Amino acid sequence: MQQAIVTFHHNPRLVCQNKPESKAELSERLPKMITFTNPKDSKTLKVVYSEKWRGVSKRYQPIDHFEDTFGEGVKLKKVTIEMTSEPMTLGAVNKYLPSFGKETGF
Repeated sequence: MQQAIVTFHHNPRLVCQNKPESKAELSERLPKMITFTNPKDSKTLKVVYSEKWRGVSKRYQPIDHFEDTFGEGVKLKKVTIEMTSEPMTLGAVNKYLPSFGKETGF
């Protein structure tokens, strides 16, 4: 089963008012979400959800590929972030993800 990976546009500390263990539901400027058809090959990266700025309407328009990627009827219902009191980790995710470069756009 494929899983989406998230890049984040918001500062979680501001969204959750810097309170540990608090949660906030995001309704706009959602994170970019990606998946890999082969997790060991960064060239198989596929964007599942992103947003594009539309200058004419002066708002972000969602670009949603959940159904195309995960099957008929699969939709994004909501995005919730949660502050924790755990220390920040650096580099821990690298052992699970392929390296990124120009070929992936990240």
